[in-house]
Amino acid sequence: MNEQLNRMEDTLNQILELLTKPKREQKLRTFDYDTNFNDIWEKYPKRLGNNPKNLAYRAYNARRAEGIKWEDLMVGVKRYKAFCDATHKTGTEFVMQASTFFGPRYEFEEEWTLPTPETVQPKTNEQWFKLGEMKGVPARPGEAADTYIHRLKGELRA
Repeated sequence: MNEQLNRMEDTLNQILELLTKPKREQKLRTFDYDTNFNDIWEKYPKRLGNNPKNLAYRAYNARRAEGIKWEDLMVGVKRYKAFCDATHKTGTEFVMQASTFFGPRYEFEEEWTLPTPETVQPKTNEQWFKLGEMKGVPARPGEAADTYIHRLKGELRA
C-alpha cells in the first residue's frame, strides 16, 4: 500500500511540475561572433530599421568559406560607409542590410564611387553655401539664402 501511495505521489508531483512549467521556454540563441566580424560590424553604416546581425554573420562566414579575406570585406565596408555618409543615407532605411552586403551578389566588391559636387544636389542651405565656396562663388554680404542659391545655380550652369 505504501508503495502504491509513493507512486501516486510521484505521479502527482510530475503532473504538478508540468502544470506549473511555462508552456514554451524561450531559448535565446546566442552567437559567438569572431573579433574580425565584430570590428566590421562596428564600422558598417547604421541603418534605420531591421539589420539582423546573425544573418549578416552567416553571409560573412559564407564569403570567408569561399576564401575571401576579412580584410577585403572590411575595405568594402569602409568604401560603402563613405558612400552612405557622402550621400546622406547613413541612419536611413536606404542603407543596405549587412546580410545583403555580404551576400552572394558580392556588394562589398563594388567601387561605391563617392559623388562629386556636380552629381549631388545639396539639400540644405549650409550645403549650398559650402558648394559655393568650393566653386569660388561666395555669398554676398546680406544676401538672402534663396537669392544666393538661385544665383549660384545660374553660375554653375554657365
